[in-house]
Amino acid sequence: MVQESPDMGAVTRAGYRITAKWTWDDIQRAMFCFEMSQTANAFVACVRKRRTDALALYRYLRDVQNHRGLIYEVLPPAFESATPEEGEEGGTCVSFILYDTGYFFLWVDPEEIIQDTLSRYADMEIRYPGAYRVIPTPYDVEFSMIAWRPLEVSGTDYVICTGQQAIDFNDAISRYVAQLREIMGEIS
Repeated sequence: MVQESPDMGAVTRAGYRITAKWTWDDIQRAMFCFEMSQTANAFVACVRKRRTDALALYRYLRDVQNHRGLIYEVLPPAFESATPEEGEEGGTCVSFILYDTGYFFLWVDPEEIIQDTLSRYADMEIRYPGAYRVIPTPYDVEFSMIAWRPLEVSGTDYVICTGQQAIDFNDAISRYVAQLREIMGEIS
């Protein structure tokens, strides 16, 4: 599934009133304009959308850049191979896919990012469900690290075989589970 258009309603719900329909081309142009414009008026002239909408989007982007605006933090599901495979030395091996955390502007649908990941690995078992939340932009996340369109979040494949040390995988799964718990919060 592909998100057909940006969800500007999510930006409006965050306090930046946008009423016109925006397309992905409009968003791409807005991101270019934001990088090139020195002032809000220059941004409005460059974007060529309704002035009030353009100013609201400019304020949102400026707030995100200054670590005050809200964004999505998305951790896609982790997967495990459905059936063990035979290893080189006669043992059994299991494949895992662990994703990194992705950051997205509010107009990107996080459920679609997770659903696309589920569709991509339909032949594997879900080890952990993945999650997302709305957060203020963290100080360790640069503006350029936030995706303005639906993208696949980067991940790492691991093959673990019986009788092998799995130090890298153990560290990675510990980090993944800790991040998942943080996003999901404490479940009572």
